[in-house]
Amino acid sequence: MPKLIPVSLLALGLFTVTFAVNLQAPLYDAYAAESDVGATAVTVAFAAYVGGLMPTLLLLGGLSDRIGRRIPIALALILGAVATALLVQVPSWTSLVIARFLLGIGTGLATTAGTAYMTEILGADRAKNAALIVTSATSLGFGGGALATGISLGVQGPTLLPASYIVLFIAAPILAALAFGLPRIDKPRPVSLLRLPVFPSGTWMFGAAMALAWSTTGMTIAVVPLELAAN
Repeated sequence: MPKLIPVSLLALGLFTVTFAVNLQAPLYDAYAAESDVGATAVTVAFAAYVGGLMPTLLLLGGLSDRIGRRIPIALALILGAVATALLVQVPSWTSLVIARFLLGIGTGLATTAGTAYMTEILGADRAKNAALIVTSATSLGFGGGALATGISLGVQGPTLLPASYIVLFIAAPILAALAFGLPRIDKPRPVSLLRLPVFPSGTWMFGAAMALAWSTTGMTIAVVPLELAAN
């Protein structure tokens, strides 16, 4: 199989996983209204994503080394679809919290497996290219989900089932199935599932800057839609 095919499929899978993460952002005000909660509660729901992401990164960081790269990526895609389906079936603040938690788990599974898998497909001598592809795919996904729902709502009008959700429901299972058709290059190893973070000397300022940027982005995504709806 030419490398272009697995690289493209893996990049598309990682894009779709992160596409689902902020897919529901333009509907935060609708979910808040269903449960009669305010901006603080919506911010808590947004933060539930971290509650799923961080434990997955720390406690299951070595999962893909033990069972292979394909299963975590496929599972992440399915979790994204399940989380979104929950919001369609039960649109509420509680569902938003659960959905964000599941999306955090999915992102943790996909990112730990995805970068390693892309490097294995392209080869260790092209590790920088692999990291660039993964970063580009996930960055476009994080922004693309909210944008797609915003456009869908603009075209369809108010709805709890925008076209962007339907696209995810179609794409995620297909990509999850295709993930098992990707070449198995890695060799499972009996490593520890626990992966503690490593902070190289002199990098704390970069971590602090990223944390502040992420916090600001989270507050903006959670609060601005509510303010726009109110005005």
